[in-house]
Amino acid sequence: MNNPIHFTDENYRRQQPGNDDLLIHISAHSISYAIVNENQIKVLFEADFSEHEKTPLAKRFEQFWQSQPQLQTEFKSTKVSVVTGKFTFIPTQLYTESELDGYAKFVQPNRATDVLVNNISPAELKNIVVIDTLLQQELQKRFKNLSIFSQVEPFIEGIYQTNNKSSNHLFLNFYTGGFEAAFLQNGHLRFYNTFQVENADEFNYFLLNLIQQFGPDTKETKITLTGMIGQNDEIYKRIQKYFADISFGKSNQPINNLPTNISAHTYFSLLSLHLCE
Repeated sequence: MNNPIHFTDENYRRQQPGNDDLLIHISAHSISYAIVNENQIKVLFEADFSEHEKTPLAKRFEQFWQSQPQLQTEFKSTKVSVVTGKFTFIPTQLYTESELDGYAKFVQPNRATDVLVNNISPAELKNIVVIDTLLQQELQKRFKNLSIFSQVEPFIEGIYQTNNKSSNHLFLNFYTGGFEAAFLQNGHLRFYNTFQVENADEFNYFLLNLIQQFGPDTKETKITLTGMIGQNDEIYKRIQKYFADISFGKSNQPINNLPTNISAHTYFSLLSLHLCE
């Protein structure tokens, strides 16, 4: 693990096993987790997860878990989000459990994957997700009271907590190699997708396509940024060319105890996992 970020509340003392909640976010590039007690962040850890990229993700997680004594205990609940490009939405009112095999064809599962169905309550959607089978088994072996999600659920749950439901609102969440975008119009989800980009020019292309597709008045539309982005980044400067009302998002999880060198918006999706059911 290269240059990990590690924060522990100086007043935190691990209580009886089972009193804390654990949130974990896993991608091919990084892993982060937060230990939460009484709605306060007690431990926050992030590290590069791309070492030995040819090693299966489940094996990499096993090695990571073995290196983290704080994870080797019982938690009240554990919620894990896994980044995947294989997902599809079904409106809750149209979803029928007996039709799951048909829905799953849209995400093309195979013998090495499992299909999960998760609720996105504020958007009134079911999310059909493909997860690596070995990774799911590894997580189930390590944690009790476990819930597994994709990156989609915490991001959308989090933005609904942030949106004021009275205007157009574009949310962009950045990660290594890409970003995810969601557009809310008067409090309703009109669009969500993920995009792979390598630089600011590629991002600019997708941003212009989003503007063209939805035609929002960029001077009136709010835009909220989360994830791996800061005001000095070239991508941020591109956004400034088109939008006037720009802010950084913040999970409604209390995080005022973080040191100033850790930006709260960076962990928006991780911390929004606590909203997922």
